[in-house]
Amino acid sequence: MIFAGFVRALRASKDGGSGLQHVPAIFWTANTWGPDFFLELTRFHWSAISFMPREEITAEIAREAVSQAAGALQSVPVHLRTRELCAVATGRDICTLVNVPIEFAEGLLEAWLHCADKSDWNRIPERFRTEEFTFRALGVNPLIIEEIPMKFHTQAICNAFLRGGTHATYLEDVNPEARSRILCIACLKENRGPLDAVPRLLWGPDIIEADRIGQMQTEATLES
Repeated sequence: MIFAGFVRALRASKDGGSGLQHVPAIFWTANTWGPDFFLELTRFHWSAISFMPREEITAEIAREAVSQAAGALQSVPVHLRTRELCAVATGRDICTLVNVPIEFAEGLLEAWLHCADKSDWNRIPERFRTEEFTFRALGVNPLIIEEIPMKFHTQAICNAFLRGGTHATYLEDVNPEARSRILCIACLKENRGPLDAVPRLLWGPDIIEADRIGQMQTEATLES
């Protein structure tokens, strides 16, 4: 009966994509089945690492689990969380940075900055999204500003947007829902977008004045 329950649990996992939470408890008993058994269970489904005795988790089991699912890192004993393993986890999902030993976190954030994928921004744990780090991220990928709530758009954030990237980024490049008043004004003043790129609800004297300043600067540059 015990082995029947084990097989049923494996079948349910295979057919339904669920974890191994229904495997009978006896199969998670320490010093009973051996490391090879637990490794094979992990190869079958990464969630095995969440149920096996912690003393049975080896570096190989940890690598196998994390290679399947970044979230498995939270079940890896701290002494097995090497920089290489943490890099695999954060490469799959940057939110796993919360489970990375502090001595590796800064370096892995630096590695993320090389690509600065904006879709990752809100998955970076909030405590790492400092003002300085935000400026640096915008310097690599200005469109990260789309992921920053408009209430947090400051002049400094807008300046980082304008100075960032390997080429000029314009107001019209930004998703309309992320075009805050302060961003629109900053872009218009540097002639980094047409007036028509400003959402109509934001139009007012300050927007018109910013557009005038931008046009004057362009004319002065052309005349010089």
